[in-house]
Amino acid sequence: MRARSALCPPERVARASWRPTFVVAANVWLAAPAVQAAPCPTTRELGDATAALAEASPGARLGFVRGRIEAAAKPSRQWALGWGVGLGLLTVAQLAIAPLVDPEEAPDYWMGALASGIGAASRAIFIPHVLLERRRMRKRGRHGDVCAQLAAAEHAMVRAAAWERRGKALWQHFLSIAVNAGVGVALGVGFGRQIPGARIGAIGATVGEIMILTQPVPMMKAQLQYQSGVLAPAPAGARATWGLRPLTLRGGGGVAIGGRM
Repeated sequence: MRARSALCPPERVARASWRPTFVVAANVWLAAPAVQAAPCPTTRELGDATAALAEASPGARLGFVRGRIEAAAKPSRQWALGWGVGLGLLTVAQLAIAPLVDPEEAPDYWMGALASGIGAASRAIFIPHVLLERRRMRKRGRHGDVCAQLAAAEHAMVRAAAWERRGKALWQHFLSIAVNAGVGVALGVGFGRQIPGARIGAIGATVGEIMILTQPVPMMKAQLQYQSGVLAPAPAGARATWGLRPLTLRGGGGVAIGGRM
């Protein structure tokens, strides 16, 4: 027993037992950054990735996109709900007033209700895509590997930004003016109420322009930042900022009135 202990002292046995564990742990530690930074291709709609975006880890990219979709949902929902409820109440009020006024003036309220009803219906039907994409992402959960989750999140960001871009397009302004002008012409020609028709058409076109200009565009900004590789977190805190800014992202026209409280 003494000879055996002399050949294999306890210190040497203990030292030999932790060496394989140390080697495995060191290899895992050295390989972890490589696994974490494994590149994931960007979705085709985003085009070629910038150098800064290519160097970002998939986890950072995924966190940025998910965070921006969550942050964009609130102002988009407030905008759609505010305009939908407001125009809906205006429609109901005009329909309620029409039977109470002189028959000659009743068409003014009927046609005004038609104009505001079209606006309310547009907000109920054409829901901001960021709300739909957020709902899909929550239902999908975190299934699949990181690259699959990132691809789905990038597609969601692109679709939400495309909806905002269409809402700011120049043809939206022309469509709003044309619809309200048509209501005014119908009132003037069909009921002989030219002056009220011109007034209702002008008011409706003005309200439509304000609705278009106040549409929030957080996903358009998020896509620009993401493509440039600037993966800063979504801004937080109460800070009021209002102003006019041009829109130049892929065909968006006109100006936007932006604000955050």
